[in-house]
Amino acid sequence: MATDEGRQVYNQRAHMAETPFGIIKAAIGIRQFLLRGLPKVKTEWRWAATAFNLGKLVREIARLRAEYAPTSVQLEG
Repeated sequence: MATDEGRQVYNQRAHMAETPFGIIKAAIGIRQFLLRGLPKVKTEWRWAATAFNLGKLVREIARLRAEYAPTSVQLEG
């Protein structure tokens, strides 16, 4: 925090840390837990986080396929 670079990294933290929670709440629709008890809530949260991460993985695979698809077509021909 003493340097300009440190402050810039710290300012990006809020976006990186809060975006997944916003997506889980808005897009996935999980605004409250359905089960009671800490072990059950932890399990439910892990399912939500897994769904979020799988969505990111699918988007990344689609991006890579789109990026490298023209290359693979050229190699086959």
